[in-house]
Amino acid sequence: MTKREEMLQAVTDLEKDDRFDVERRSPNVFWITGPMGTLVKFNTEASGIILDGVLDKLRTMGYQPKANGTPPAPPVFQEPVPAGPAAPALVSGPVESVETIGPETAQRYLDTIRPLSDGRPGQRNRMDHLVRAYASDMQGGFWRLTPDPLVFDTDGRLINGQHRMAAVVKSGTTQQFKVSRGWPHSTFEVLDKGRKRTAAHTLFARGEINSTLLAGIAALLWRYEEERDITKWSVGRSISEPEVLKIVDESPLLREAVKWVGRTPRFMPRGAMAAARSLVAGAGGATGDRVLEQWEASEGWFTSLVEGAGEQWERGAPAHTLRRYLENKGHGHVTKGERFPPGGFGLYLILKAWNKQTKGESWASVSYRADSVKIPTPIPPNV
Repeated sequence: MTKREEMLQAVTDLEKDDRFDVERRSPNVFWITGPMGTLVKFNTEASGIILDGVLDKLRTMGYQPKANGTPPAPPVFQEPVPAGPAAPALVSGPVESVETIGPETAQRYLDTIRPLSDGRPGQRNRMDHLVRAYASDMQGGFWRLTPDPLVFDTDGRLINGQHRMAAVVKSGTTQQFKVSRGWPHSTFEVLDKGRKRTAAHTLFARGEINSTLLAGIAALLWRYEEERDITKWSVGRSISEPEVLKIVDESPLLREAVKWVGRTPRFMPRGAMAAARSLVAGAGGATGDRVLEQWEASEGWFTSLVEGAGEQWERGAPAHTLRRYLENKGHGHVTKGERFPPGGFGLYLILKAWNKQTKGESWASVSYRADSVKIPTPIPPNV
């Protein structure tokens, strides 16, 4: 029995098995969905190696081939009634499926990454920070099934997806992935060549105003929650896109803060200013109407800082001292703080000035310890 005949026999058997759903996309192309929702697409005219892989996959899904007998006649193809735009059918070549993968399977796939016959590594270096970021998303429940597949070459080597598989192992979770098998190894050379989509791109697609600034502020707020000492911000993982979106949706009046900072002078750190406004509005665990009340109660102080005038504008007042410091820094006269993350250092200064003002303290000059610059928790305004 040829491989094509074996596949036709499998199709016939699976059509009689209530656990499987068989869809004929064309005379030679079939889509088979298994008991766990795993989808396999194949063309019966594909090479023997490809069809072997399909049969192996079907066996893992519960298919048990019957004893060899007379080769079956090819199934009769009936043109399906269109129910909308038809999904593109696979032609001969790679086989696609959706797999549920846990740590053991992920490690087995990672073990397929081995040097080529000519000694070349066959994969790029693994980036630990990316593995940590993916693993954090998986543990936090942010990971989703996407159209971007794990890719295996014709020898069974994993050529795309090593960071995702390493993250499954690290997180100890089980995730679903699209899988594509049977590609020439040379395919690796053209993978991941496009421009990486960022959280700012996603926010822009959602219709958010100033999406780049909004994403940067969300990242700053995330850093603030993760570690208050900005001297340690160069260590650890970076924020993931789902976390950015979550912060944007949950932070008090963050979108309003982004609009508000549009009027700030160029020498002021706009991202830090917007983050500070949002944090002060939500200070003390404020929710509901209280957030809006605290936003309005702090409006005068922040306006004084931005405009360089107002009730809190006298020498020694925190807003006056901070603005003069930022003016000098903006014109190149201040070098201190340059080694710190600009957004974090700006947030530290703004919240420190705010707290001093709220407590009724003066602030003659900006000072801090170079080895420990911890962003303070904002004091709620007097409402």
